[in-house]
Amino acid sequence: MDGKARYAPVTALPMLFVIATTMTAGAQMIGNQFWPKLGTAEVFTGVMNIALTVFVMACVSMLLLLAASRWVAVLGGMVPAKAPTSL
Repeated sequence: MDGKARYAPVTALPMLFVIATTMTAGAQMIGNQFWPKLGTAEVFTGVMNIALTVFVMACVSMLLLLAASRWVAVLGGMVPAKAPTSL
């Protein structure tokens, strides 16, 4: 790796932290806070909270998949590490 590409692995630790905290918090919130509301008068609130939490978790998962596919492409030499700039 040359240039700025050699610093790419430095981004892995913060990314893993964000993924771990988002997924753990999402799973705990759904299981402990939102799911019990489905059996009460706050059904709509529970369903909306679950839907939005699942949406956030899906977005984090999608970003992870997109980043991983880019890493594989760069490391495999299929695409350059730095995208060309256009003026």
